[in-house]
Amino acid sequence: MPPTDRTASSLDRVRERIARAADRAGRDPAEITLVAVTKQATDDQVRAILDLGVNDIGENRLAGLEDRRRRFPDATLHMIGHLQRNKARRAFQCADVFHAMDRLSLAGQAVRLNEPMPPFFLQVNVSGEGTKGGVAPQEVAQLASALAPHRAEGLMTMATGTGEPEASRAVFCALASLSNELRGDGCPLGPALSCGMTSDFEVAVEEGATHVRIGRALFQEIPCPA
Repeated sequence: MPPTDRTASSLDRVRERIARAADRAGRDPAEITLVAVTKQATDDQVRAILDLGVNDIGENRLAGLEDRRRRFPDATLHMIGHLQRNKARRAFQCADVFHAMDRLSLAGQAVRLNEPMPPFFLQVNVSGEGTKGGVAPQEVAQLASALAPHRAEGLMTMATGTGEPEASRAVFCALASLSNELRGDGCPLGPALSCGMTSDFEVAVEEGATHVRIGRALFQEIPCPA
């Protein structure tokens, strides 16, 4: 099967899974943004996914993000990985959306740059794992305040890396509850939730994700359950 046909087939399966998960949760699939994570995709695969109507592509490294900007200038680029402070200016100038505002020092650097910020998410370490980035849930309000007068689009998290979708449900549910609680208390925070990847995006949609970040299921033909 040609690469374009394989990508189209994989995208159809992913979209169908998103639609089914949204239906189970009583949600509109149109509320959910599919971010195609292209770090291991070829240029032909990226062109194919863009031609198929997915305009949001994600990279977890700045070099990859800048390369995609040069090659695909009309795409909406999402920076989804940890960012060093000394690379903040380049990232904020290149990214259309930034998913990993993950610490107070980076927030301070963003404010000091005194430049327009792209829409951004506050990364929360809901699971408490040492290998995961982000602030602790009780520190989110402080991080949001440090970014005034900017306003976060919402919260982002990484679930446990077990590969079992149901193992992620508690993390995604806690993220949604934290968002509701903070916004109810007047925190400068939007309602968006960035969570869910190839192994668990259906659970993320059921728990309220507005942005799912999917790579392998689109570009490496990971089998999809019926």
